[in-house]
Amino acid sequence: MKLGNLAEGIILQSIEDLWNDEHKQESLAFFQGDDFLTCAALAGMNLLEQAKLLQMVSQASGNISCSAPNRHQLYQKDGKRRSGYKRELALAVR
Repeated sequence: MKLGNLAEGIILQSIEDLWNDEHKQESLAFFQGDDFLTCAALAGMNLLEQAKLLQMVSQASGNISCSAPNRHQLYQKDGKRRSGYKRELALAVR
């Protein structure tokens, strides 16, 4: 099994766990922390894909809110990606 497949599986399991009362808090913590960013990177997701997924999870679960940068905020005027862009994916538990 490839590492990317494992990372995808972790993300999918965390989405499913949002509807399981025993694991919901763990799942929310996963999406709020660096673990999601690490798994998303290993799964090959770019920042915009990560933001879309977090927005979908937010809408579906109703328990987290997501604010993500738009594409223009991620890049400097010279076209290079800004440093610290991962911190722009901010989640807050309601």
